[in-house]
Amino acid sequence: MIQEGVAGLVEGEQVFDTIADNAVFEFLYKEDGRSALEVEPISWPSSLRVVILEYAVHGTVLRTGIDYDNHFISVITIEDRKIVHWRDYMDSYSAMAALAGS
Repeated sequence: MIQEGVAGLVEGEQVFDTIADNAVFEFLYKEDGRSALEVEPISWPSSLRVVILEYAVHGTVLRTGIDYDNHFISVITIEDRKIVHWRDYMDSYSAMAALAGS
């Protein structure tokens, strides 16, 4: 699914082949306060692209037997046809609730 979202923008057969050796992954699950909304201006090089993916994972917690739907938004930065940064926003409530048995 990720390969489809960045098709034609990155090179590599497998997902991990598309990621630069020095790539940064961020998984942000909670932001508090006004400072989380402030963004510094960025000067983007012409070889840089930003891709936004929206996807879902459906599963069952084996311990509780409860099904869950987990939704994501990923913001991917591509430079020189490699993923150099990945920021993931996840709605973790449903998975955590299923894990807790509620």
